Formats: sequence, C-alpha cells, structure tokens
Amino acid sequence: MTYHSPAGLQRGDVAQAEVSVTADHAMCAGAQQFYTLTVVQADPSVHKTQALCLVLANGALQCGSETDAPLELRPCERLRYTLTATNTGDGPLQRPQLRDRLDERLSLSAALGVSSLGTSVLYSADGGPFGPRPTDVRQIRELRVAPDTNQDGLIDARDVLQPGETLTLVLTAGLASPCPAPKPSSAAAHRVP
Repeated sequence: MTYHSPAGLQRGDVAQAEVSVTADHAMCAGAQQFYTLTVVQADPSVHKTQALCLVLANGALQCGSETDAPLELRPCERLRYTLTATNTGDGPLQRPQLRDRLDERLSLSAALGVSSLGTSVLYSADGGPFGPRPTDVRQIRELRVAPDTNQDGLIDARDVLQPGETLTLVLTAGLASPCPAPKPSSAAAHRVP
C-alpha cells in the first residue's frame, strides 16, 4: 500500500489514513487499521559568495575575502564565486544539481564541484550529458554539477543529498576582453587603474 499526503500539508504536519478490510472469515470481519504519516520534505537552500582575485606572476590566484555584495571586476582580475546548495529539510533531495549561466562579458577559467559526502561530482556543459569535469572550460556558457552519490556514472533519482548535506560549485572567471600585457615591475600582481 502506498499512501500520499493530501495536497497543501506543510512539513511536520500529520495526516492519518484509515483502511478498512472486509474478510470472508468471521474472526476478521470489520478489522480496521489506522496509519499516521508525518510529512517530510527536502528543502534546498542556495548561497552564493564571490571574491576578487589577482593573477600573480606565477599564474596562481591571490583572492580577497568572500562576500555576497556586488564586486567590480577589472581587466586582468578574476572573480571566484562559490555556490553552495544545502538540503535544510528533513527528507532526502533527489537528483540535486547546481546550475550557473555565465554573464556574456565573462570567460570561465576554472570550475570545481564538491559534494560534502566526498563522492564524485559529474558535470554538464551547455546542456550536454553529465560526465567528468571538462578539461577546457573557456567556451562554456552554462555549467551544471550534480553529485553521483551511488557512484554509477549517472545522475538519477538514486542520487540524493540527505538533510544537512551540501553540494558546492566554485567558478573562476575573468572579463572576456583580453588583458593588456603587463609592464615590467617588481610587483607580483598587476592592477589596471
């Protein structure tokens, strides 16, 4: 028997179902059973932060503090932003995915998806099928990540985030316009005024 809660119930509400059984045997006639269902649900929450980064002479990034305030990106800087989805509900979230579409003025330079479970994360670029992380991300306009919690190489209803678990996507991007060649300097990072 499958019992679904009536429409409109909120998380934590209790619904009851009554099942009556009619039997041919006199000892079982009029048997009744009551079932109680407490509504549980997944409740995804997404938080986005960002940081400005300088590109050092060795190619490494030196990033400032994470913030959720708007930032002004200049040529030769990078913007690292982090999207974190958390299941704040009391039931499993099936087939969780994070998706981000890049602003047309930006060019992606790095992408990393992480699951709080430590399981592998699969990627989908520009609406394509899920697979391993793309090696060249520069032309990607839209990126989705999803945890492969059952490790079968697919993203389906068996892939879930349990209550309290997270899925994170970290993207690094710069302005799509080319960066002018740096002038010789003893400074490790270059800022354009």
